[in-house]
Amino acid sequence: MKLGINVPYADYLPREMVVAYVQEADKLGYDTVWVAEAYGWDAFTICTQLACTTQRIKIGTGIVNVFSRTPALLGQTAGSLDLISDGRFILGLGTSGHQVIEGWHGVKFERGVRRMRETIEIVRLVLKRERVSYEGEIFHLGMGLKLITHPLRDSIPIYLATLTPSGVALAGELADGWLPVFFSPQHYEKVIRPGLEKGAQRAGRPLSELSVCPIQPVVVTSDRKAGRDSTRPHIALYIGGMGSREKNYYNQLWRSYGFEDEAKHIQDLYLDRRKDEAIAAISDEMVDLVTIIGPAQECKERLEELAKVGVSEVSVALSVPGNDPLETLAALRALAPLLRWGVVGAVLAACLGYLVFSATAGNAQYYRTVAELKRDHGIGEARMLGTVQDDVRRLDDGREVRFSAAQDGATIPVVYSGQLPDIFRPGIQVVVEGRVQPDGVFLARTLLAKCPSRFTTTPTK
Repeated sequence: MKLGINVPYADYLPREMVVAYVQEADKLGYDTVWVAEAYGWDAFTICTQLACTTQRIKIGTGIVNVFSRTPALLGQTAGSLDLISDGRFILGLGTSGHQVIEGWHGVKFERGVRRMRETIEIVRLVLKRERVSYEGEIFHLGMGLKLITHPLRDSIPIYLATLTPSGVALAGELADGWLPVFFSPQHYEKVIRPGLEKGAQRAGRPLSELSVCPIQPVVVTSDRKAGRDSTRPHIALYIGGMGSREKNYYNQLWRSYGFEDEAKHIQDLYLDRRKDEAIAAISDEMVDLVTIIGPAQECKERLEELAKVGVSEVSVALSVPGNDPLETLAALRALAPLLRWGVVGAVLAACLGYLVFSATAGNAQYYRTVAELKRDHGIGEARMLGTVQDDVRRLDDGREVRFSAAQDGATIPVVYSGQLPDIFRPGIQVVVEGRVQPDGVFLARTLLAKCPSRFTTTPTK
């Protein structure tokens, strides 16, 4: 079973963070990075940047909707990205929902499954460079135009994110892969698989030709209560707030899992603006059904167990309670298909408040304050949190930086050689990892710069 990752589509993580995180996943052997869109950054632009800054990891949209772009444009864009990525692109499609399609794009949200079917058929014509003469129920293309450029591949994998019975059947019939959310292994065989099989039978193909790739939340922690509490708001949002009382696909999914009364109650609370009560109504049973929570080794074992129910690959939505950067980095490594120890360049923990620009593995002790570090500076390997002071000096043609880091009135001199983030400046907090010399100077090999507010920008001269 293959392991992939996903990245956020909002800007609470700076661009550099996302790139560095994916680069580290690329080195660690993760198979695919999935990029969502909603009404944040557009997925194709982010995919292009990731394709240009990685080596082997596949790049997928997870997902883009079929309403805001024409099928021909989706085909053009997929072909372009496949060329840029040297054949690593996957096109993930879905309908999105009423809020995004009508509220954001101003397009009528109707006949979503039919639209997906016609979109897939047209995209495949475009990529094969066949003349697009197509007469569908929604799209009517009669001029017989064909793509004037030459895609690297004439068939790019298409994955569908669908939840409704007809959408699930469409994935089984036409798609190369299926991207479910709130995936319940214990309900897959009886609730979900029959719909996929129905579609596969309609196409006359075995279901084994479809890759099942759940978007799987994984919380690495020994504190299960904290892990569960960190996921409740997300589940409540989708059950309660993603749609109306009459049309909420996520709510309907949970009802199909047997949580009829709970789903209704949570939705009523959420739509009545009683959000905290809706979150509290998410039971431990509901969290554990769709979320993997526990120590790293246990999480890895539970991920591997998904293969037993027919899962081909997983898109891991990785987190730790509190989003500590070093803990998340450790979790990323612990779950990785390929564990690499020693010096690792440009790494990043996802969904944290930190940029990572170089790293070293090992058993360094983590000191959160300078005072703690100075108290026991003879330990050798160490990590420390401090605030950059005004004495920043750049030496060796700018390749080396020296500064003092302070916390709670204590300071320590730091020397660092490596790539610095643009946001590095006096007053910003950093986590450094390295070795404390006998003279008390901290030789840093890792520098993590705490990101400022997402509304703060650095003036351009």
